Amino acid sequence: MKKHDAQTTGLRQEKRRKRSHSLSGRISLSLGIIMLFLFAMMTAFILSVASAAFNKKNEQNMNALSNLNAGRVNKITVNTSTTMQSLADSFVNFQKEDGGDSSLSGKSAVDGVSAPLTIPEAEEEYYLMNTMRGFSKNNLGIVSQALLLEPGAFSKENVTYSLRYDTDGDKFSMVPYEVYGTQDFYKETQNSKAASATLPIENPDTGKSSFYMTVPILDGDRFLGIVTTEISTEVFNELDMSTLGYENVFFDVLDNQNNFVYSNNPDAKGKNLGDLIGQKYSDMLVEKMQNKEAFFQRDSQVRYYVPLEIEGVDWWVQTAMTIPHFDQEKNQLLFALIL
Repeated sequence: MKKHDAQTTGLRQEKRRKRSHSLSGRISLSLGIIMLFLFAMMTAFILSVASAAFNKKNEQNMNALSNLNAGRVNKITVNTSTTMQSLADSFVNFQKEDGGDSSLSGKSAVDGVSAPLTIPEAEEEYYLMNTMRGFSKNNLGIVSQALLLEPGAFSKENVTYSLRYDTDGDKFSMVPYEVYGTQDFYKETQNSKAASATLPIENPDTGKSSFYMTVPILDGDRFLGIVTTEISTEVFNELDMSTLGYENVFFDVLDNQNNFVYSNNPDAKGKNLGDLIGQKYSDMLVEKMQNKEAFFQRDSQVRYYVPLEIEGVDWWVQTAMTIPHFDQEKNQLLFALIL
């Protein structure tokens, strides 16, 4: 009897031990699952915070690059606009002067001008020539600058007077009114009475591209002519930062229809951005430009647009790169955290 009771007691103790071990196992498993879940949640939170921080940092970097390049372009174009407006204002003031010295001072310094100049005309010509030459010497990329006038605007003796300066050869010459008077760029400025700029045009002789900036010469509503400056697109070469560690970044100057003014992408020359990324996507970017404010766009690529300050035109600087390059640093960190 006693032997039977001892066996029974042993079985019960054995069962208790098994239940205790089973409960401990379940508790350990539950704690393990909870810890794994908490670790996964914490890792996901860290990854999310790190990802957001890197996205913000990279966006700020693109913003800084775009604004830096926009500042470089603005420096070129604002200096050009200011100088052209000074030439236009000087000529208008010269026109308003009445009763000046009408005595003749001698031959014009401009090739092609045959009639002699009065003293005020010679003084104005001297100012115009010095301003053009000085501006071209102090600003890179200037190909030529011209003062193209309506007949009789300069003087009665020199009815078709005009003034053109070519940096190549440091030469001043007169352009016949018949050459420019019927040209679209002249007529369009005459009708609009507004400043403008053209898209780059390639010179068939040199193979180099340049664009023109133009301001009207106005005495009130009276149109007297234009001041126009030809600028080589080579001035934009300094926007290419591929040698500074940005070899996978595209730097572009675009008009408000996404036509390329400049790009460090050789495939973009003479094209529209829609030719490279699809017209539908390009049209969406054009629509965003209508707000005239800088914006960031991320989809198949990342892009940052900054508007330029050019009178009479609506041009933008774009900085663009592929998603893998934009996310490269972030992905390296996330990979390290996961491991």
